[in-house]
Amino acid sequence: MKNLGFKVKIIILTGAIVISTAVLLSVEFISSLRESFQIEFKSKGIAILESLTSSVQDTLLSRDASTIQGFIDQYREIEGVAFVFVVDENNEVLAHTFVPNIPRKYENLEALVEDRVEIQTRLTNLQGKRILEIEGPILAGLLGRAFVGMDLDIIEDKFVNPLIQRTIFFTAILALLSVGGSVFLLGRVFRPIEQLTRVAKAISSEKKFNQKIEETTDDEIGELTEAFNIMISELKSHTENLEDLVEKRTKKLQESEAHIHAVMESAVNGIIAIDGEGIINQFNRSAEKIFGYRKEEIIGKNVRLLMPESFRSAHDHSLETYKRKGKGEVVGNLVRVEGLRKDGNVFPMEFGLGPIEAAVDHEFVGIIIDITKRKEMEAQLEEAYNTIKKQKERMEKELNVGREIQKSMLPLNFAAFAKYDEFSVFANLIAAREVSGDFYDFFFIDDDFFCVCIGDVSGKGVGAALFMAVAKTLLKSRAADDHSPASILTHLNNELSRDNDACMFVTLFVCLINIKTGDLVFTTAGHNPTYLKRESGEVERLDTVHGPVVGAAEGITYKEERKTLSKGDVLFLYTDGVTEAMDLSNKMYSDDRLEKMITTQKYESVENMIHSIIDSVNEFVGEAEQSDDITALAFEFNGPPQNVNVEKLEIVVKNHLSDVDNINEHFKVFAEQAGISEIIIKKFYVVFDEILSNIISYAYKDENEHDIKIKMGISGNRLTVNILDDGIPFNPLGIDKPEMELSLEDREVGGLGIHIVRNLMDGVFYHRGIDKNVLTLIKYLDADDKVPR
Repeated sequence: MKNLGFKVKIIILTGAIVISTAVLLSVEFISSLRESFQIEFKSKGIAILESLTSSVQDTLLSRDASTIQGFIDQYREIEGVAFVFVVDENNEVLAHTFVPNIPRKYENLEALVEDRVEIQTRLTNLQGKRILEIEGPILAGLLGRAFVGMDLDIIEDKFVNPLIQRTIFFTAILALLSVGGSVFLLGRVFRPIEQLTRVAKAISSEKKFNQKIEETTDDEIGELTEAFNIMISELKSHTENLEDLVEKRTKKLQESEAHIHAVMESAVNGIIAIDGEGIINQFNRSAEKIFGYRKEEIIGKNVRLLMPESFRSAHDHSLETYKRKGKGEVVGNLVRVEGLRKDGNVFPMEFGLGPIEAAVDHEFVGIIIDITKRKEMEAQLEEAYNTIKKQKERMEKELNVGREIQKSMLPLNFAAFAKYDEFSVFANLIAAREVSGDFYDFFFIDDDFFCVCIGDVSGKGVGAALFMAVAKTLLKSRAADDHSPASILTHLNNELSRDNDACMFVTLFVCLINIKTGDLVFTTAGHNPTYLKRESGEVERLDTVHGPVVGAAEGITYKEERKTLSKGDVLFLYTDGVTEAMDLSNKMYSDDRLEKMITTQKYESVENMIHSIIDSVNEFVGEAEQSDDITALAFEFNGPPQNVNVEKLEIVVKNHLSDVDNINEHFKVFAEQAGISEIIIKKFYVVFDEILSNIISYAYKDENEHDIKIKMGISGNRLTVNILDDGIPFNPLGIDKPEMELSLEDREVGGLGIHIVRNLMDGVFYHRGIDKNVLTLIKYLDADDKVPR
């Protein structure tokens, strides 16, 4: 088959296709015809059956077998009918057309007959013939059943077989005609193709471009030969121009090389090309400037001449490694090394050595960047970095100052309040890395009222800490003479809003508690809700906001709300640093988690409550960086001591030294009536003398008379004395303690008097009211030890 020509192959293929198609169509046609005849025979048999069953009904009723036989004999001569027989309702054969006897197949009709009222058909074999058996009931099967057998072999003998013979004959005639036509047509088609083949061989082997195909036709083959003739003509033209084109391309390549050389020469970085042994064969103008060699001096020399001795062995090793393994430490990388100029000076440079892939042997191109100026700039950057580092350290010191301001403004001496039976108080502030403006405070206004507040200043840094300090000072000053949190915050807001160019503000919760009655009055200014946990375990959320943040705008009047505390009730105050603390996935601690801690947990003390909640926050945050201050305060109301008589005395004197003795006399009478020991009375003589003498001598800048008020009160075992004056603001507790170990000549003047007062009293506190200095003295009448100060 391989040796046959293309034309013969097409003829064979065409004949095969024609014959196959004819055979397939004939088979399909015969199959369809056979199926059609079978359907026709089936219809014919059913018609005979229906005619028979309707004709014999009356006869069956009379049980006349001879008449029934006469009916079915008339169907015997119908073409295609193989047999007919009738059975009664007991499946006994009444009449049949079988000769001579009924075949054994139909002797046992019990297994064959189906008790159905519709006509049934089935294919079967009877005495070597294919029979279509048709069965039907007579009067719905009540009188019996009739059977008709149609001989299907007649279809094959009379119709299908003759048709097959004729089909084979005509298929053979068609195949011969098709092959003959193909031979004729292919002969005409292939003559131009054969000529085209001969011409193509002549052009390819002998380069004869003057050849031409003369044999053409009017079809696609003719178009092909015409196109081939055109192609030969164009090929001849292209061949003639090829030498000119090669010459032009060669010239252009030379020009490109010249251009590449010019580019190389004009590059600002040094470019060197070396062979596999390190011999220099290219050296551009920038390399000449960098190293100080002229091109003529260096080409043909080893590149080791351009590097200090300490780098040469490493360079040689890297080059040899690359030639053996295809990789090296220097080859393919940009490295920082040192170069050696012609004058012997060593300079820093960046050197990149890359292989020339198109080279037959190992060749490399190197890029040299003189980084002398860059190194100088790096030195300057290093110096600038050190300067920035020092500035950062200075800023850190400023932040530390802010932290110290923040810390110094917080009451941390909880032990000073531990002996008050009426309440317990504890707070904690964990400062963030950057100084923020959280703060808390608690202090006595007088014997009965205790003030508790917490706040959060906007912003961070020293500015926030200073704003916090101002806000706290103004609040404490106003609270000394004002028992209304709403009034305090209204005044504080007007003061902070004035000239507030930095637009800072503070959220606040301020409350005043009567420690004798448990009356609570409070104001919330844009701050987080405060929780009130009753002794019963019930938790109230004090979430009413009585005004906006403080310091944002003047002229705002704040409101206040009242509650009554019972014994065992706890107030919990906090800033948003608690609920907004975030873990590493930026998930917040949340109000719900805090409320659950307050509601579900039982705490031994307010200190235990604060520590437990802050520990819960820290455990939730984990390794995440703290972004805001975490501040919390708890106050527990214990109620006034039972069966305690409260005694009070208030004295007003003028700013005359002679009135000091008058105060001592009034105090002696008051103290003796209260059963205070002589030792304590004498201690107060010293204290009154020291404090009042300082107020009268230094507090006033004018010569006018001023009132000095002394309030005394005894509650249980605690004696409290408040001394109020309207002199210049002065905090005697801010004076450093004297260095008692020094001699009188070496010791600085001042501070000794207040030092004595501190040692004689169990507690000394100072705050500035609206226009008054308030100094509070506390003495426990049965205390053997002193309260830490």
